[in-house]
Amino acid sequence: MKKLICPLIIVLFFISQLCNAQREFGVQDLSAGKIERVFVMDSITKDELYSRARLAFTKLFRSSKSAIDYEDKESGTIIAKANTPAPEDAMFNKCTCGGTIYFSIEIGCKDGKYRIIISNYYHEGGICPKGTKGNSGGDLANSEPGRWVFKNKWAEIKEKFIYDCNLLVGNIKNEMNKPIGDKSDW
Repeated sequence: MKKLICPLIIVLFFISQLCNAQREFGVQDLSAGKIERVFVMDSITKDELYSRARLAFTKLFRSSKSAIDYEDKESGTIIAKANTPAPEDAMFNKCTCGGTIYFSIEIGCKDGKYRIIISNYYHEGGICPKGTKGNSGGDLANSEPGRWVFKNKWAEIKEKFIYDCNLLVGNIKNEMNKPIGDKSDW
């Protein structure tokens, strides 16, 4: 009995954490074509928020230089292109070539607040074991997937992206809450 209770408690904990992230950041629907969240951080300047955002990109992406398409310190804006893998089994005919979900992320900073916008999200199929191109679902804002992607698999792709967006927004928020620089006397 104890062997069953412990794993059940762990699973319930992870489910509750996901639900908390969705409640906190509210990413649940992709049909609008963009996800936009504004966070207020009183008494922090635009320049400080911009520096924190730049540092967040550096920490959260493999290569912030290759990810960032545009940055302007004067306007407080950073725009990057990013991607996340799609579920491997989310394709037609058991072809395990889940592909990639591509998207743009923008952080805009003003005195006392910053905004995160995730947009231009779309699914592109990967390369199947036989060397053929996998099936692409297309724009995730669409309710219907592209050709040869089943609706239930399309729902899995979208659910995974929603989960990834909640994690990304949470990670950015955590990084933005950290002050820059080590104030200790080393």
